[in-house]
Amino acid sequence: MGTEFYYKKGAGNFGMEEHIRLRDVLKGIKGKFLLSYEDHPDIRKLYKGYKVEVVKTVKRSLNNRQADAKSANEILICNH
Repeated sequence: MGTEFYYKKGAGNFGMEEHIRLRDVLKGIKGKFLLSYEDHPDIRKLYKGYKVEVVKTVKRSLNNRQADAKSANEILICNH
């Protein structure tokens, strides 16, 4: 979706296949869930039909320097 490429191959790269698996696991649980993720059209498509709320956040670079902070949208996805 964008940020998963910060990680090296083989070190837990979380691509579309993993997003689909996560969605399918969450779809099958009996309890409630709340998932937070970077706002992205592909993620919104995967979770169509779920409650989605947009939250304004501060997006930081990997080195977490304040000077690099930028406004961003995060989405909260839940089944309740």
